[in-house]
Formats: sequence, structure tokens, C-alpha cells
Amino acid sequence: MKKIILSTVAAASLLSLSIPSVHAASYPKDAYWPSPATKNPVKVELPNIKSKTVINQMKKGTYAVRGIKLGSPYGYVIKQLGVSKEEMINRSDDYVEVTAAYGNMYISADAEERYASLNDLKVSYLSFNYLPKKIKQKDMIKLLGKADNTEIYGDDTKITDDDFMMNDYGHLNVTFTKQKGLWVLESVSVSPVDESDAGKTLKDRKIKALTDQELLSMKKGTFSFYGVKPGMNHAEVLNLVGESSDDYIYRNGKSVNIIANYGSDNDVTFEYQSNANQEMVLKTMMWANYNQQSKLSALEKIIGKPTKKTYDSYTSEEDGKNVVYKTFQHFYEKHIVVSGEQSNKVWYVNGITYK
Repeated sequence: MKKIILSTVAAASLLSLSIPSVHAASYPKDAYWPSPATKNPVKVELPNIKSKTVINQMKKGTYAVRGIKLGSPYGYVIKQLGVSKEEMINRSDDYVEVTAAYGNMYISADAEERYASLNDLKVSYLSFNYLPKKIKQKDMIKLLGKADNTEIYGDDTKITDDDFMMNDYGHLNVTFTKQKGLWVLESVSVSPVDESDAGKTLKDRKIKALTDQELLSMKKGTFSFYGVKPGMNHAEVLNLVGESSDDYIYRNGKSVNIIANYGSDNDVTFEYQSNANQEMVLKTMMWANYNQQSKLSALEKIIGKPTKKTYDSYTSEEDGKNVVYKTFQHFYEKHIVVSGEQSNKVWYVNGITYK
């Protein structure tokens, strides 16, 4: 019995010796409860999302609710709106975030310091719930303009009413959800721009398919891609979208060509040619594999009939047999060249070049 007691005491002594003492920082007084509010929480009215002025302010990140905007202290939020009845606080190793609800508006504020005072956190997110308004996407398209980025999320089922679409416009994010087969505005939020996803990282981005409006702009010669358009010199393009994934440089005597690929899958190719001053000038922009399932007939419903056509063919050996594939190039006015090939007597588009 004595041996057991001694062993237990010894083990306890060793355990106490093996655990170093920890002097943790203490939470501030308002770790869980913000400073007393001077008034009851305010129910914030939704912004007039059909106002061009409001949309432009949101895109720039300058939109404010009662003076509250990105970067405002959370203490100022409480002063202006009162203490929210619904609040969630997350404190992790090196981060703290609070999210509070004021009617159909949600405000988030954060800091890169676990023990930071709630009142000192900076507003990083303003979000507004528009589902009750039942605003259709078609009523918002002209107001919003072209999105910097669009993502559609679904679960690959025939039921689409749980799908949603997210569009980015600078600091503005707009989310639509499917209801009875129609896209309806779900929420609008204002947040800092993710620099890792800006135009400077175009080489790493997933390039979206060209929209009907973009195709029509190409036909008119007014199209630009993240500000880039034919005729710019190499330095101007790099300033807008950064370096390409890879460059292929070809020299023939005094003439130099550069083929530069962009996009996570090398979806877009810029071709430069040297001029008399040996300056590299952007001549064409090509979208490879525009849409492998896109029929030429469907594309021409958007941009019309070509002004010039050329046809060719190539032979491929498949299963010991030579198979002939017919190809085409169609020209539309001065600025668009569409290429592709025939499969089962149907013409499909492989690429679109803008010049």
C-alpha cells in the first residue's frame, strides 16, 4: 500500500513539474459585452439599391450608414445604432471578429489581436438582406453593369431553387438566389477588395465565358478586358493585369512576336508584334476553347453573319484509320475572327479572336 501511495505522489509531483506555468493575457472588460449603449438598437432601413449613386458608392467602398463605413470603429457603430440584440463574437489565436444584426443589415468588425477591445475593432463588412423585396435580377443588370467576377453554385440536381450566384463589382458583392426558376436578389454587401483576386493576378484567375454584351462590344470594336485592348504597348498591359503565366517569344530578323497566356487554364492569349520603333504592341486577344459545346449557329444569333469565310481540313490517325476533320475561320466586320471545326456535320466554336 505504501508503495502505491508513494508512486501516486511521485507521479503527481512529476506531472506538476512537467507542465510549465502559463501567464495568459486577459480579455478586456468588453470582451463579451460592448460598452453601454446610449439608446436602444436602431432598425436600419435598406439602401435604395436601384439608385445609381448608392451602387457607385458601394462599388468604391465609400457607402455609409449613419456615418458608419468600412474602417469605422465598432464603438462608433454602437454609438450610432445602439447595442444589437443579435451578436456573435469569435476570438481565435490571433484574430477577433464580431458580427451584429440590425434588422436586415449585418455589420462585421475585426482586428488581428485576440484580446482587442470590441470598441476598437474596425468595420470590415456591411451586408443587407433583400430577399423580402423580391427584386428580380433582370431589373438590376443595367444598374450594376459588368461584373469583375461571377460564380454560380449548385448541387448538380434538377432542383435549381437552392442555387445561388455571386457577382463582384469592386467592393460590392451581389448575391442572387433561384426562386421558382428565376434569379432573385438575395443580398448586397460591401467589403474590402481581396487584392489576391484583383486584375494583377489575371494569370491565376478562372476566365469566364464571354457574355452576349461583350461579344457585341467586340463586334463594334469597343471591347476591353480588365482595361486591356488592342493597340496598347506591352508596358501598359503589364500595368493593368500583371505578368502572364508564360511568354513565347519569336524573332524573325528584326521582327519580334510575343505570345502571352493568361488565366488559370491559359484561357486567354495576348499576341504582341514589334513596330518600327521595336516597341511591342498588342495586336490580338484570343479566347481559346470559347465553349466546346457552343455551336457556330448559336454564336451567330448574337453577332450576326460573317463578312468573310475560309475553310480547311486536317487528318488525324485514329484506331489505325485516317480521319479528316473540317475546320473554319469566320470574320465579322473588322474585329472578330471565330475558328472551329465540324463534328457530326455540326460546326462548333473552338476560339474567338479580338483585334
